[in-house]
Amino acid sequence: MEKADLEKELVSVIMPVYNAEKYIEIALHSLMAQTYQTFEVILVNDGSTDKSSTLISELIDQDKRFKVLTITNHGQGYARHLGIQSATGEYLTFMDSDDIVAPQWLEVMVTAMQRHHVEMVCVNYAEFLADINLAYHQNFVPQTLTMAQTELYTEWCLDKRFKGFLWNKLFRTESILAHNEIATFTYMEDSLLILELLDKVQSAYFDNQVVYYYRFNPAGTIRSTFKPNDLLAIETFEKLATKIVSNNPQFEALFAVRLIKIQLFLLMRMSYQQLKENRQLLTKFGKLIKLNANSLPLVLNRLDLWLVKCMRGTMFSFIMLKIRGILIWIQRISRQICGKFQKSV
Repeated sequence: MEKADLEKELVSVIMPVYNAEKYIEIALHSLMAQTYQTFEVILVNDGSTDKSSTLISELIDQDKRFKVLTITNHGQGYARHLGIQSATGEYLTFMDSDDIVAPQWLEVMVTAMQRHHVEMVCVNYAEFLADINLAYHQNFVPQTLTMAQTELYTEWCLDKRFKGFLWNKLFRTESILAHNEIATFTYMEDSLLILELLDKVQSAYFDNQVVYYYRFNPAGTIRSTFKPNDLLAIETFEKLATKIVSNNPQFEALFAVRLIKIQLFLLMRMSYQQLKENRQLLTKFGKLIKLNANSLPLVLNRLDLWLVKCMRGTMFSFIMLKIRGILIWIQRISRQICGKFQKSV
């Protein structure tokens, strides 16, 4: 399909904004440079206390494609909910206010959606710290492919190409509106929304082109903290998994080991006191490890396999979890220091 043959369907881009004065200018300029021009941007200013509002007003000026909703601070989930409610496009995607998109970001996704007649498109992304020229990404293998719904459930559980991000995906707006609820938790909020949406997705197309640039925040990686309502993410996942597995029993083992990975990342956020207060979760985690030992390599790398098998007792488990968090931080920082690095998934 040539560019001239694209049906000019409107794309709604939802961007929650909170105290983004440092990066909002480059983010909006990258949107304005899109080669696919039939889009609207819904900026939801979530009670910013810095210069974000002033900068947005100056940047968008008379550009009627940009709409601003200003609310008191309710969090990203609520801001996103309002943005979706205001969307008028046939297609819908998301962007973070500190990220950058390539000029062909929308064009690549819309072309794939129309050419392959799918309900969702997933493009590749790169991660950068400060210099976009030193961005890191993992190649899709094969570089393009179409997946049916049952394959997508497997892909979601494996958490490799798919990933739980909204911003490297294009959806049909009607699918999102059917699940536009306000999440009461932030941990894995995006990823679980995608899992819920898959019942509306008969097929999806994956394209290896790197057209989204995610700004990595090293402080956020190592300082993520546990909040009691994060446990609702596990409860939500278990409900969704039960429903999916009841219709697709072949996925039972895969969803079980994905639950282990979800619990692992949640346990990493806890302080020692919080880990003591949530011993029940730690005990459940240990039991799942034993029950699904043979399936663990599906979703855990060799380091994680060693780590989870070494976890014994609250104190030693806490130490191992913190070591894992530090190792992840070092790995991600080293990617940026070493420059462009690519691997395949």
